[in-house]
Amino acid sequence: MSVKGWFYLKKTTTGNLIGEFSNNDLNIVLTECANLINSEANSFIGEYNSVWSESNTSDRYRLKIYLKSNSSSIYKLEWRNENNNNTLVYQGEGFLVDGFLIGRYESVGK
Repeated sequence: MSVKGWFYLKKTTTGNLIGEFSNNDLNIVLTECANLINSEANSFIGEYNSVWSESNTSDRYRLKIYLKSNSSSIYKLEWRNENNNNTLVYQGEGFLVDGFLIGRYESVGK
């Protein structure tokens, strides 16, 4: 079964991300945080090391956020497993509302 879910992320004053998510495989809301690797100034666009509370493994995930082609307001998100040849695990889309990046995501190849 593929995982389909929703999330919100907020940028901290240091450029990191904090937020919450849920999906069709959960009955609760969990936490995600992502430490900034590099980004455009005052933007969500960039790369982050991401972890979430559902993850009980030592896997490391790289979150990449960029603008969708031909859009100035829709963001694309990709979560890749760095411990598994940088395999794309989740992908999603979102948009900004009052400083929050809000959107949906789904598993890839599951």
